Amino acid sequence: MPWEHKPPIRNRLQPDWTPILTKAPRMLSQVRPGPDGHPVIEGIKVEFCENGRLKYFADVKQGRLDGTEMTWDSDGRLLSQKICKNSIPAAEESGS
Repeated sequence: MPWEHKPPIRNRLQPDWTPILTKAPRMLSQVRPGPDGHPVIEGIKVEFCENGRLKYFADVKQGRLDGTEMTWDSDGRLLSQKICKNSIPAAEESGS
C-alpha cells in the first residue's frame, strides 16, 4: 500500500493484507508520522500465522522495541517473551 496515495498520516492502524487465502491481515501496526513525515511504527505491532493465530506481538516506540515482545508458534504455544527498552533486551524468557 503506497503511502503517497493516502491522506496525511495521523494516529491509525496500518494493515498488511494477505492477498492469497484469506482477507485477514497478516500484520497490523500502529503508525504515526516521523520527524521527516514518513510513517513510523508507534504503539503496537502484531503478526498472524496463516491459520489466523497470533504469531508476534511487540510494543514499539518511535520504530524501536520498547516494552514486551512475544512470539508464538502456529499452534498458539508461546515460544519467547522479552522486555526491551530502546530495543535493548532487559529480560528474556523462553516458552515451555
